[in-house]
Amino acid sequence: MRESAPGLFLGYAVSMLIPNDKQLLQRLLDGAASLQVALTQQQAVDLIALVRLLERWRRAYNLTAISEPMQMVEKHLLDSLSLAPYVTSGPVLDVGTGAGFPGLPLALLRPELSFTLLDAHAKKLRFVTQAAATMRLDNLRTAHSRVEDYQPDAGYSIITTRAFASLQQMTQWCEHLLAPAGKLLAMKGHVSDDELGAVPASWHATVEPVVVPFINGARHIVTLTPA
Repeated sequence: MRESAPGLFLGYAVSMLIPNDKQLLQRLLDGAASLQVALTQQQAVDLIALVRLLERWRRAYNLTAISEPMQMVEKHLLDSLSLAPYVTSGPVLDVGTGAGFPGLPLALLRPELSFTLLDAHAKKLRFVTQAAATMRLDNLRTAHSRVEDYQPDAGYSIITTRAFASLQQMTQWCEHLLAPAGKLLAMKGHVSDDELGAVPASWHATVEPVVVPFINGARHIVTLTPA
């Protein structure tokens, strides 16, 4: 078991959580079960610790407009975990990660894969770095750059994004970052015919609806691969 960090719940037993956090934990476990995503007890407790850290940092660092921890569980954690079945290989690049979603939950869930969380906003990456250190995520690093300017040493097997840019922009900005046979996974709400039609003919797009527990509205995962 990983060491605990001061002020957080890492390494703690579920029985030591305060009542409000037990409610958050149950919501997370119920949602993960609905998504058919298997969380260990420790992973679930660590994710609730992430929510509490986000709650404390969010206003000073403009991390998220969501202020209620229960909504953070639903709209950040469960939404991120809906991508888990698609993240089957690495290395993984999370573009426009913001406060670390979906990258942080996925890195916790997939410790065998390496993750790079990229964003152009240094303040947000400071939170991500603190969260990763607190959660003892040895498989995660951050990169401070605009995606179109980022020049890694090697390409990525999977690139993830969550409501970051249009599909056409993602193919343009990320093409140089993909490893051979790599793919882009774009998390979207509604996907219009116009947006799909703007994807270059050199790319193949597959759109799959996903149901995120406790979230109303359309959610889709678009897989983009070079044709």
